[in-house]
Amino acid sequence: MALAALGYGHYGTESRQIRRERYQAIAAIGTLKADQVQLWRQACLDHAAALSCAPSVSRQLADLAINPKTDLSAAQTVIETGIRSFGYAGTVVLTSAGEGLLAAGPRTHWTLAAMDAR
Repeated sequence: MALAALGYGHYGTESRQIRRERYQAIAAIGTLKADQVQLWRQACLDHAAALSCAPSVSRQLADLAINPKTDLSAAQTVIETGIRSFGYAGTVVLTSAGEGLLAAGPRTHWTLAAMDAR
């Protein structure tokens, strides 16, 4: 009987230790993944800021606020070059109201019909 109680006590201790180690491993993985996602998001924001600050893009988008018929071809070219350089499948430039202004890349075909309706 004593041997069974001792075995059960040892099992409980080992079980808790294994659980604690597994939890710590999973928590470490979760922290690393969260940091990785945060770095990826910051890189995407940095890329978007770099593209939006390009002189031809910012100038043409500013002109668009004054004249809705502004030709955005230079801005389109800069954005297409940027998405290729940064390795994105596509990008969409939206107004603050969520209306599409520009779409670039092969994965943005779904936005073109909405933008043409503009």
